[in-house]
Amino acid sequence: MITDPSLVVLTARLAYWVDEHPARVAWIIECLARHNASDWGDLDSDDASLNDASLVRRHGQVLSRYAVPPALLDEDPDDDSIWIITDDLADTEGTTTLLWPMDY
Repeated sequence: MITDPSLVVLTARLAYWVDEHPARVAWIIECLARHNASDWGDLDSDDASLNDASLVRRHGQVLSRYAVPPALLDEDPDDDSIWIITDDLADTEGTTTLLWPMDY
């Protein structure tokens, strides 16, 4: 699904959260691998079905949601999950964005 890793971006708030925390970096990479393997994480069945249909058509957006492991969370987190959104599967230069839901 992600054909060019240079087209993967993080929002500033998520990049700041990850910065200089090797365990968080490793977890983000794991989430990207899951997203790329069509493991949509913690989505309900309706949203997962929409993703699967987009993959079959090779058109449309796909969204994954992953709960942050408690050991990686800050003391008072604003969000406890991240989203990964691949914009348009038909666009070979489409962007995949990692973000906190509140950044959407």
